[in-house]
Formats: sequence, C-alpha cells, structure tokens
Amino acid sequence: MTILDLLLKAAGAPVARLIEVLEAAAVKAPDLAGEIGGIVAALKSAASTENLVKLASELPAEIANIARGKLAPRDHPRDLA
Repeated sequence: MTILDLLLKAAGAPVARLIEVLEAAAVKAPDLAGEIGGIVAALKSAASTENLVKLASELPAEIANIARGKLAPRDHPRDLA
C-alpha cells in the first residue's frame, strides 16, 4: 500500500488530483521540479509495515481530538517533535 492509496481511502476525490496538480506545478516552476518529483515519488512508494502500524496506533487519538474540536497544533504536543 502506498501513501497515496492511504490518502485516497481517507479523503477520496480531492486527493485523486493531487499527483496531477503536483506534476503541473513542476512544469510551471522548473526550479522546484526536483523537490516536487521527490514528493510524488514518496507518495507513490510503498509505505513500510512499521509506519503503517504506527499510523494505525495514532489514528484513534487523532480522530478523538478532531471529534472534540481540538484541531489547533498546540493541542497536539507530540506532533511538534
């Protein structure tokens, strides 16, 4: 499973155009093409099992925070690391 697959399952249609938009940005901003290419490659690469397990363990707490309206970064101190 790739990071892009995860994003598609989580957010659906808005993410579907993400690669297309990033590739168009690379064409319009050639000086950023290398960095954008790296982002696209990372999105298309397979996520490691270790990272998928870590993500799965973090999701319940993050979903609970969203449900309580705690969206500000200061409400998520572990994200600052």
